Amino acid sequence: MRRWRVSPWFVMLLVAPACDRGERGVEVADGPPAPAAPPPGCGGPMTPPFAPDGYYVNGNAVCSQAGKAHVFRGLARPSLEWSPSGDHLSERDFRLMASWGANVVRLPLNQAFWLEDSPQFAASYAPLVDDAVSWAKAAGMDVILDLHWSDAGTVGGCTSPPNCQQQMADERSITFWSEVAARYRGDGRVLFELYNEPHDVSWQVWKSGGETSAGFRAAGMQQLYDAVRAAGADNLVLIGGLDWAYDLSGVVANRIDGYNIVYATHPYNTPNRQPAAWEKSWGFLTATDPVMVTEFGNLNDPSCSTDYTGAVIDYADAHAAGWTAWAWFPGGCTFPGLIDDWTGTASVTGSLVKAALQRHSGPRPEVEPEEELPLAFSFDGGADGWLLNPYKDPDFTNLGAPSAVGAVPATLGFSASEGDRSPGSLELRATFTRPNQYVIANRAVVRDLTGATLRARVRLESGTLAGVRVSLHACSIGFVCPAGPAADPASLSSREWVSLQWDLSGVEDEGFDATRVISVGVQLDSTPLAGGVADAPGVDDGEALLRIDDFEQ
Repeated sequence: MRRWRVSPWFVMLLVAPACDRGERGVEVADGPPAPAAPPPGCGGPMTPPFAPDGYYVNGNAVCSQAGKAHVFRGLARPSLEWSPSGDHLSERDFRLMASWGANVVRLPLNQAFWLEDSPQFAASYAPLVDDAVSWAKAAGMDVILDLHWSDAGTVGGCTSPPNCQQQMADERSITFWSEVAARYRGDGRVLFELYNEPHDVSWQVWKSGGETSAGFRAAGMQQLYDAVRAAGADNLVLIGGLDWAYDLSGVVANRIDGYNIVYATHPYNTPNRQPAAWEKSWGFLTATDPVMVTEFGNLNDPSCSTDYTGAVIDYADAHAAGWTAWAWFPGGCTFPGLIDDWTGTASVTGSLVKAALQRHSGPRPEVEPEEELPLAFSFDGGADGWLLNPYKDPDFTNLGAPSAVGAVPATLGFSASEGDRSPGSLELRATFTRPNQYVIANRAVVRDLTGATLRARVRLESGTLAGVRVSLHACSIGFVCPAGPAADPASLSSREWVSLQWDLSGVEDEGFDATRVISVGVQLDSTPLAGGVADAPGVDDGEALLRIDDFEQ
């Protein structure tokens, strides 16, 4: 059994928001935060159209149909961008979010799961989004549907996280918004955020579309907005700026023509997004337009500092700007996660966000905890949120990294026809050419697995894995990531299903904490043991296809 040297960066990449990363550090003004500004007024005639039970924009204010100013404050709830079945989505989960005082929840979506001509299309996806909207509304929250990931105009191009956050929406995104807007045009409590984090395009392309440096033709915000209105939807539309949605400085010269528009910004704790820059980058716009901070946080900081997050909330409140904190997901401080588990236990950052929400909403009743079911992934209907670990390892060659230098990148897919006990399995394709290479198919979780035994079934469908170990894998808090016993090479060569089993109580690494396991998976590696002595025969070239099924606790 061996421990991998793994950076927290790779676990963050499994589920992190697609923004550029920078150094820590935040300049926080001395003294108490500025008092919250009163919401702007909604006086005067209600001239814009509005969707039933929804809102309209009057100057720099969002107004209810009763003519009262409304500020959205809530949480972002990821998982529907990387999994067509989501992760722990339930009616109870939305009640937990509402119990914090949230009046809105932001749901990131993936057009590859929605559009019927996509290889990743899931017929159950749109109905699940319907369920999530219903659960949120029943808990007293409005909903932002955010086009988080797309495929750069190539059908089937969004296959893993590095390939799904594009510079800008593509022309297929117009179809996405035509369909989504038509589906929810009768519900004004549903808001539309047109594209998650535009970046590295000109303001002209941002507004009107055009060619990108990535080689695809972008759809501009005006086109996406027009698609929503052409579908008969008068719902509020949220529009993020450039520089990964942070920069709204070019909006005044490139306004989107229309009504019921709210502009969105994403301040994360990087050097160019410090409080001194906020007024010029996005704060100024609150004087003329509604602005909402739909993502923010102290990204990639294992210290769990809350200074930056608190500064964003104070600044937004002082400018009557709405906000949705990233994110209701137990991903640890580097994610940054607001909860430590799926029972809604607030993290250090989450405690600050919860207190801020309840300053506006008042105390809310707690939701009774319930017992969590054991881990079980049958892959009968899809990949269940499993991804390749994309960590850019400085010491070994990770075949799952987006650009593995001098190696053939591995891929992870899904087969609906092949499986053990029932149809459906993961398909891991990898080509090992030398020692010191590895690939890990894994799933982010947050679980107490004390005394648990992990099991999975694997089958070598084609190719060879000579000189390559196949084993179960787990990471605990602190990113201590041992591997379990290796499968018998002779059994794998038989092309039959082989059982993997790993009793976590036998892990000898003192740093491994079974009470806080943050990811589980299946690992293939040709890396020598510590000391540089290989414990396997030479590696054979050629692609191998390994099926993975029935991963369970």
